[in-house]
Amino acid sequence: MIPISFLIPFLIGSLVLISLCLMTIAGKVEVERDGNEGRIFVGFWVIGWSRRFKWSGAEEISQITRGRARVIVIEGTTTVAFGSLLSSERRNFMFHALQRLRMPG
Repeated sequence: MIPISFLIPFLIGSLVLISLCLMTIAGKVEVERDGNEGRIFVGFWVIGWSRRFKWSGAEEISQITRGRARVIVIEGTTTVAFGSLLSSERRNFMFHALQRLRMPG
């Protein structure tokens, strides 16, 4: 019989690959603004992660390279990084849309 401790890395690796496949095929990145409240959702259907922040605390929105991936970073009172699985065209679109959302009025 195979020990369970031997199977755990394969199980974790399988879950990571399945989630990457789902994100690649049908994943989404949503940014919402409700007054001063901001929310970023990254996931598949309703499964994923959501981060909240205050637009008034967003001091800078930039694109940086982390490891091998390029990400969008909203820095301020809360730092949020996302978009590593987006194509460069979609990431640039999202970056410029965030710049517009940040502007008051």
